Amino acid sequence: MTFLVAAVSFSPQDAHAQSVTVYTDKPSYSYGDNYTISGKVNPVVPNHVISIVILSPNYPHPASVSLVPNSDGSYLYTLPLKFNDVLAGNFTVIAQYAGAKNQTTFSYIGLPCNQLNNPGNIYSAPIIRGPASNPRIIDSFGNAITGPVKVGQQIQITYDLANGLNCAQPFAYLVQIQDLNGITVSLSWITGTLLAGQSLNPAQSWTPQYNGTYTAQIFTWQRLDNPNALAPPVSVTFDVVPKSNLIQSSQVVPLVVSSTRAGFIPLNITVGNGPEGIGVNPVTKMVYIANDDNSSVSVINATTNSIVATIKVGTNPQGVGVNPKTNMIYVTTNGESDQEDGNVSVINGSNYKVIANVSLATEPFDVAVNPLTNMIYVTTSGVNASLAVINGSSYHLVAKIPFNAMEIEMVDVNPLNNLVYMTYSFYHFYSVSNQTSRGLVAIINGSSNDIIDNIQVGSAPYGIGINPKTNMIYVANSGDNTISVINGITRTIVKTIPVGSTPVGLRVDTQKDMVFVANPGKNTVSVINGTTNSLTSTISGFRNPRLLGVNPTASTIYVDNSDSNFITKLTYVKDCIGECEKASTLSYNEIIALPPLQQFESGIDPFKTQCKNGLVLVIAADDGSPACVKTDTAFRLSALEWGYPPSPFITKTDLLNSTISGGKIKEFQYDPQSASIIIKIQTVSDGSLFITIPKIITDLNPSHKPFKDFHTVLVDGMEENIDLIPTANGSSFTIPFTNGTQEIEIIGNQVGQQN
Repeated sequence: MTFLVAAVSFSPQDAHAQSVTVYTDKPSYSYGDNYTISGKVNPVVPNHVISIVILSPNYPHPASVSLVPNSDGSYLYTLPLKFNDVLAGNFTVIAQYAGAKNQTTFSYIGLPCNQLNNPGNIYSAPIIRGPASNPRIIDSFGNAITGPVKVGQQIQITYDLANGLNCAQPFAYLVQIQDLNGITVSLSWITGTLLAGQSLNPAQSWTPQYNGTYTAQIFTWQRLDNPNALAPPVSVTFDVVPKSNLIQSSQVVPLVVSSTRAGFIPLNITVGNGPEGIGVNPVTKMVYIANDDNSSVSVINATTNSIVATIKVGTNPQGVGVNPKTNMIYVTTNGESDQEDGNVSVINGSNYKVIANVSLATEPFDVAVNPLTNMIYVTTSGVNASLAVINGSSYHLVAKIPFNAMEIEMVDVNPLNNLVYMTYSFYHFYSVSNQTSRGLVAIINGSSNDIIDNIQVGSAPYGIGINPKTNMIYVANSGDNTISVINGITRTIVKTIPVGSTPVGLRVDTQKDMVFVANPGKNTVSVINGTTNSLTSTISGFRNPRLLGVNPTASTIYVDNSDSNFITKLTYVKDCIGECEKASTLSYNEIIALPPLQQFESGIDPFKTQCKNGLVLVIAADDGSPACVKTDTAFRLSALEWGYPPSPFITKTDLLNSTISGGKIKEFQYDPQSASIIIKIQTVSDGSLFITIPKIITDLNPSHKPFKDFHTVLVDGMEENIDLIPTANGSSFTIPFTNGTQEIEIIGNQVGQQN
């Protein structure tokens, strides 16, 4: 690297009231990034230049450059970061001008380990054997748990991880929790990068719902899509015991449900003619009904049970899929004739507008969405039967997985392991009068779109549903009136459950571990306890029920009544079917003293969950369940799109490293959902407020920067022109105010808005 080095001379009077500032445009950089150094000198001194020196923590020769300030004293210089032989660490940038001196720092992530001294070459073999040790269970505050864990107690699984190499290493930290039977009850992960020599204690949280013995297995991979081990797997076994104030298993009583609608509260809602597919967004509490005979989609507000919109789509709409994270709805329309292509209509759930149509040139039927990868899976029939894969961001068809000479039906996806499950029948035609078929479930790898297995089930499989929490798959076999229960780990059928006549539609309530099956042959819906895999009740009185929708957060299912112009909403009277804990017999005050998930399972509206002092309510984006977390964690989860606080939260917790002159700070109001921070103050004179919005808020997710690039500052509702100053610790503001000011608000660009 060649730099122009300037020798600067100055006299003592030059330094009088002289100042120079220096900043970088970001607090951290990776290999190949451009970084910009900027600042301002005051006053401008003729015949003087700004000397910039860049010090590396592990490179013996500092880099330097000389700059001439602009007429207003500002300066800016951009250069690339391509230090093949410089390790990761913190760099120091020193600016000197006419006797004044200032400095700032930035962190350099450096080359990934798989490119160190060999840029552009990606190794497929593991390139780190970083030590991983001391797997352990800790509580929400980081304290070690040495005894049993209680039901409903939130824990964290962690260990000690260190990068022993001299390069930056991306990693994926996965925690799989299994019970004594080897059933996976939880699978979660985080990703990140370990700098050279950095140590870390990654942690994943889990709240057990049942007592027993569990083993947490910890894996450290290069990436989620590259399971090369960076460290040997480790595990920790622990016991979960009943919470003292809960009813013990010997005291539970069965919930009695008759063969009619006893045990459920029914409500018929008028929609279009021939309702078929049903999709539910548990976050927005909206329900979408495909009206086959009207070529439309009815939108129902699940709170008021009223139609809020009717959306025109293509002819014969059938399946409905919903991505609760993006609030996009996908509806299949298969056309009236061979001259009309089948489509998938993409509807924006915010304004109920069709924003795209994806042509499939075949007859699409069912649709499933993976909210974590934003990939859409559509079953298509006809001569060229296939499973279509659509990118939910670009609305482009990315793959068609062929299933020739087969009858393809329905599809579902497990977002935790990115496996797609599809029902179909394979026919052997020996002659017109002699043909046989096999009912199968295909398992597709969502990363590669490869078929990795086929499981033979009952006759004419149709509906399919998955409980990702238990990793159990349920298949409705319409030809022999049974449900096949598949263990997702062993990929074997663990039970076959007889149900009603011609079972077709199937949906799973993942919160209550319940399975619902539509039986058009007898106009009934079967209810299965997912814990015991046994039929607990049969609900009758429908009109050709074929497809179902479920909202686990509201304990409701929706039945299509396809030979009518109405659907039936069923609300569970109890929180579970079969054997239930008596949590619902507790008083309201006793219920709100329970952990968040137990409040939720006891019938409390998730938005009314009570959190302990100092904790903030967050609603999970995927299933609408509640969690109570620390203030800074609420920002982290919101930026990651894991969940969101239902409303702004007021606290005295200062995340902003605030200092104030001329008054005092009374409270903070944080609203990650609208990217707003309000500081209430009490003044005694004119003064100023200095805050630094930390990187936990500005830089957590590079595609979601709520406070970093765009901001508005309001002082008692009046917009002020306040410059944002990027620093190594975050984005800083100095906000002057006059005596009597009561409120200062900083507004960033909307969380979740793509820049």
